Amino acid sequence: MSILGGLELIEDIAPELGVAPSTLREWCRRGEFPHRRLPGKRRVFLSRADIEDYLNGAELETRLLSGGGRIVSPKKRPRKQFGVGA
Repeated sequence: MSILGGLELIEDIAPELGVAPSTLREWCRRGEFPHRRLPGKRRVFLSRADIEDYLNGAELETRLLSGGGRIVSPKKRPRKQFGVGA
């Protein structure tokens, strides 16, 4: 079930990935899977777009938020510019 503008809960995504919610929760805790955790909250939110980018090989970057939250998301790849240096 999509909440908060396209974000999902671990309990919704884990079965689709074929893992237990506890496994996915642990990956998020370690910063090994894209997720968002709001400051002062325990609930973790996942973005399908971020998951797809990650599963397609994108590296992850972590941004710490004031108050204890964090965002772990795929690094944005620079767009290729055609005609530059040609």
